[in-house]
Amino acid sequence: MKNKFYDKIKWLENIGKKEGINTTISNKQILNIKDVEKHIKTELWSNILLEAQNELSIYLVDNDCDDLKWNIYVRKSKEIYSEQIEQLIVKKLKIGNMNDSIKNDVKSDFILIYLLESYKDKINEYCFLKDILKVYESGHLPCGWIGPVEEREIPTIEESIRAVYSSDIDETYKKGILLYY
Repeated sequence: MKNKFYDKIKWLENIGKKEGINTTISNKQILNIKDVEKHIKTELWSNILLEAQNELSIYLVDNDCDDLKWNIYVRKSKEIYSEQIEQLIVKKLKIGNMNDSIKNDVKSDFILIYLLESYKDKINEYCFLKDILKVYESGHLPCGWIGPVEEREIPTIEESIRAVYSSDIDETYKKGILLYY
């Protein structure tokens, strides 16, 4: 990847420092480490990230079938993370007195952000992962979600594609608040 976007990220430099972040969706800063560790491990947060990954995947499959290199990018992102980022994250977690297991959350986020950046020229609509990237770029850690999540049945492929093509922010993201540390 020519543009090393990850070199410009202030990896966890500002965790615990009180400051606002400008994201497309509502956000709230958590300043208590125990709350961070509680929220980052919730099923709700895992599901929100999984939904974001699925939305990206559906969009790419529908728009980029001839050039889908998802698995190649995933392997490359894991390589970059372990070679260039992981030790920095471990160091920052120790400085912040945070649970070492959070490095796995950062790694998972990095993979998704790497995929987003790999396909950024093909994604014109709102994508939740762009807000996750903004949190990392600001030196913070995305760590959870509060608020209602719309209960919905598993959509058909046509409904999923229609939702992805919408330029509106998905109802799931409009109603909740992205938490960061």
